[in-house]
Amino acid sequence: MDTVRLVRDFGTISELFPEGVDDVRDLPYILFDSIRYAMLFASFDDNLDLDERPPKRVWLDNDKLKAHMEWVRRKRDREMKGESAKKEIEDPVDNDLAKGIRG
Repeated sequence: MDTVRLVRDFGTISELFPEGVDDVRDLPYILFDSIRYAMLFASFDDNLDLDERPPKRVWLDNDKLKAHMEWVRRKRDREMKGESAKKEIEDPVDNDLAKGIRG
C-alpha cells in the first residue's frame, strides 16, 4: 500500500509496471487488480474521516463495502441538512420540566 501511495503521489503508477510493460492496458490482470485495490484502499485515508473509514474486514467484500459507502453518503447528507446522527439533549433550563424547578 505504501508503495502504491508513494508512486501515486509522484503522479504515475508506471513505476509499478514490470519490465517491458509501458501501458496499464498491458498489465497482467492480477497486477492491475492489485494496484487498483491498493489505490482504492489508500483513498479511504485521503477522502474519509476516521469514523467513516470502512473496517478492513469489508474491504474485499464488494457488497459490504458498497453498503458502508452508502451509509457514509447518507451520514453526510444528514450533516449537510443540519441533522446530527445523535439528537442533542435539551439544555435543562430551557425545557418544560426544568422550568418548574428554577428558583
